[in-house]
Amino acid sequence: MAGAVKDGKVYGFPTWFYGYLNYLNTQHFKDAGLDPIKDAPDTWEQFGDVARRLTKKNGNTFVRQGAKFAMHAAQWTMIQVNPILLQCGGQWFDANGKSTFNSAAGVKAMSIRASLAREFGAEDPADTIATNPLPMMDWLKERSSMFLTHPVPPGAIKSQNPQMSSAQSYRPIQCPGVEPGKGYSTAYGFNLVLNKQASADKQEALHAFYKFLMADPVACWKHTGPFTVGRKSGWVNDTEVAAFPDVGEIIKAKDQGVFLPRTLVFNELADAVHRSMQNIMLNKADIKTSLDEAAAEVDRATDAYKRG
Repeated sequence: MAGAVKDGKVYGFPTWFYGYLNYLNTQHFKDAGLDPIKDAPDTWEQFGDVARRLTKKNGNTFVRQGAKFAMHAAQWTMIQVNPILLQCGGQWFDANGKSTFNSAAGVKAMSIRASLAREFGAEDPADTIATNPLPMMDWLKERSSMFLTHPVPPGAIKSQNPQMSSAQSYRPIQCPGVEPGKGYSTAYGFNLVLNKQASADKQEALHAFYKFLMADPVACWKHTGPFTVGRKSGWVNDTEVAAFPDVGEIIKAKDQGVFLPRTLVFNELADAVHRSMQNIMLNKADIKTSLDEAAAEVDRATDAYKRG
């Protein structure tokens, strides 16, 4: 509820909140002589090393990338970089709202992000078929062996890769951490909010709708799983929920996930970080210099907002 509370007043009700996971292609693991359980990466160093071993090339051309980060949208850059920055001990802003992601921790975090291509040679950041509707498309089409993404509905897998679906040759695990056993991801979700200027009868109808929607969270899960319901109780122990493949990993990712920064210049922040990441990955720009430029851009946006 914290993200919807201001000065002790609640301005929204949670509907769905979920964590991001590292989805593995278990058949790729086996083909590479890896055990998809024992060799599942727990740290970012292991993530890069396993990705390197999963990678297939024909000369200098990738046949299969060992792992992928999203390159298609600023929001996805933030979602994937956010936990790495926090794991490195960094933060997006200081107490006064000044950008701090260009600190030593930020450089370390972006170095981890860049290492998949620069150090381990397991990713071509310019080679992707990802789209906003299906950001995990490279993984779905087996062009990559690992991808960090929100819970993937079985129907999405079946529609794009019936063979992967029927063979169940995939599994989600927790995102890696800087330290062993301490990996976590961004948690993302939605609140239902009401417009106070709406008429009383419309507000009443919306409240009634929300009560109906969340009155039976098990029924809600059946229609919207594997996206996890905002309520923490009243559904997780149901037998049908428990029978969903890897539901424990999905719920764990939600429960231990961290939120994106709470700021009124989030769009400017996301765009600046995304451009910085593109410059680092595609143009091999210096990481510290690129982050300094992005932080200055965000500070200018913050100053402009305050002046306005």
